[in-house]
Amino acid sequence: MSRPFPISFEFAAAVLCALVFAALFPALYGGFVWDDSIFTRARAVREWSGLWRIWFSPGDIPSEDHYWPLTYTSFWLEHKLWGLNAFSCHLVNILLHLANTLLLWRVLTRLAIPGAWLAAALFAVHPVHVEAAVWVIARKDLLATLFSLGCALVWLRFFLARDAQPGLRHGAAVALLLIAALLSKSVAATLPATLLLLYWLQHGRLPRRVVLWAAPLFLIAAAITAFDLYLYQSDEEATALGYSLGERVLLAAQALCFYAGKLLWPVDLAVIYPHWEPVSTRAWLCLVAVGGVFVLLGCLHRRLGRGPVTGVLFFVLTLLPVLGFVDFSYMTSSFVADRYQYFASAGLLAIVAGGTVRLAHTLPRLSRRGLQLACVLGLGVLIRMSGQQAAIYQDESRFFRHIIAHNPQAKGAHFNLGAALYTEGRMQQTPDVTRAHHQEALEATLTALEKEPDNEVGHYNAGMILTALGQYPEAREHLYRALKGQRHTRIHASAGEELPLSAFLRKEAGQALRQKHHEKAALFFQILTEIQPEPGQALAWAGLGEALQGTGQHEEAISALEQAITLGPDTPTTPTLHVLIAHSARSLGQDDTAIAHYQQALEQNSSLVMALEGLAGLQFARGHYPEALISFRRLTELAPDSAQAHSNLGAVLAELGQIEAAMRSLQRALGLDPQLESARANLQRLKASLE
Repeated sequence: MSRPFPISFEFAAAVLCALVFAALFPALYGGFVWDDSIFTRARAVREWSGLWRIWFSPGDIPSEDHYWPLTYTSFWLEHKLWGLNAFSCHLVNILLHLANTLLLWRVLTRLAIPGAWLAAALFAVHPVHVEAAVWVIARKDLLATLFSLGCALVWLRFFLARDAQPGLRHGAAVALLLIAALLSKSVAATLPATLLLLYWLQHGRLPRRVVLWAAPLFLIAAAITAFDLYLYQSDEEATALGYSLGERVLLAAQALCFYAGKLLWPVDLAVIYPHWEPVSTRAWLCLVAVGGVFVLLGCLHRRLGRGPVTGVLFFVLTLLPVLGFVDFSYMTSSFVADRYQYFASAGLLAIVAGGTVRLAHTLPRLSRRGLQLACVLGLGVLIRMSGQQAAIYQDESRFFRHIIAHNPQAKGAHFNLGAALYTEGRMQQTPDVTRAHHQEALEATLTALEKEPDNEVGHYNAGMILTALGQYPEAREHLYRALKGQRHTRIHASAGEELPLSAFLRKEAGQALRQKHHEKAALFFQILTEIQPEPGQALAWAGLGEALQGTGQHEEAISALEQAITLGPDTPTTPTLHVLIAHSARSLGQDDTAIAHYQQALEQNSSLVMALEGLAGLQFARGHYPEALISFRRLTELAPDSAQAHSNLGAVLAELGQIEAAMRSLQRALGLDPQLESARANLQRLKASLE
């Protein structure tokens, strides 16, 4: 039999579609997690002008060290079509995975691989592919695979036959698809060698003309990959692990065994796998195992044919860029990742599917039916496993809990879990639920700080969580430690840019002040007065003074505000600071001091309404009616639509015996605000006195 399921082409394609959505449907309920912030917050993705920056100024995308413009163009285009939302991004990823599944089936069919449909079905539902298909930022793997399969299909169409006479347009099509794959993710650099491997699979030889057609492809791949490596290595924080060549060979052997093992037994899948030792007994055993596989294939290739050899070579060749021979940043977290073998896995899956079909040929009819049933059950099990794996991407807290459960030593995951729980807590409506989230976030963050006590972002997060819990002394200790030690540490702001921790704290302090959370704002500004360099200290002292005034600490507020004026005597905010000092002085019963500061404010800004209001009110309260009259008249000139100003003017005119003028002012006040009771009461009293 040619395939395990004797069905029509249309029905087979429909089943593949159903398998993909059955396996990955839970992802549609998912959100953005972890590194998704690279594109969700990137201004180059959000702004119309960003397309130019994506292609010609890749450094404008924070936290992205590679040149993969086609991937970010897809995010840019999606943002322009319907905005960046998690549902649409996951749906696009799933559709890309479906397209890859159908293309793989087409390529394997064109190569006459036994069990091509079964291989595609395994590719569609295998749990190791969930990371690439569901994690939105992993779209680069999906796109690189999409264009690689398209490139292979065009290559096979025009170069497969022995007597094929491809033209320049055919070669150009192959080259353009190769470029698209490389600009999606540079791991496609091995694709030219893969194309030659596919030709060898069919003919057992590589004619000179085929090699010549492939030569420009190698040059293209080398040029784009070299440019990508140049950009990466020019970054100041580029990873340099310093392993020797021997250690890298042993790392590669372990990685190959790991990937093959997860394909054959996909359990305990993790987002971040624990590191292993470069040199160990296990490493040497893996090297022997890899070498043994190649020796065995060499000995049995006449009996087995070129298919198994090609499948294994494709697997190794496609994984080569991520086996550790070249340093890349993710190696600091783990040597392996499920998404890295997304395309490479097709080689081993084709071997498994082809072996299953060949075995079916040797079985009697009843046993063959049993094997078909086993295939169906196996696909069902893989669908369930993929659904469970896809569910971990539904929110960040579940995502990081999964990482910690499988790799407790992943220090960053503890920090990120704390930050995720803190964010989720702030979004809750019920105070008890919010507090529970914050308590759990604090536990996760403090656990992480035990493992990495000098992590500045961790201390910052701990400080913010403790602030939300109202534990201000403990919060101050963590925030001070974070900001005192910061050098290059930066944090994402909501607008998409990355800010230093001190700048981010200034934003938080200002927001707390605007929301009347004075105690929290006072904590933040107090720290900033100790941390900020001198040019920014005046603003920090001013904010501290206003926050302390809000908490009723008027003496401390006056001291802070005076310090702000000393540091910035000529700033535009100085008159306002004098007004704030006057308010606090008045609260303390220091009326003379208050009047002096109101007057200083007006000397610097004669149109400052709040200063006039304070001065006039204090003059009226002390019975200085002529001075109050001047101030209130000036106030009505500056704020002619203020009902309260006209009401106050009417009150002082009444005290001076100017009854008619007082009544006109009070009537004007009620005309502006009919509900102003003070004006109504004064007007009625004046009318009664005239009767």
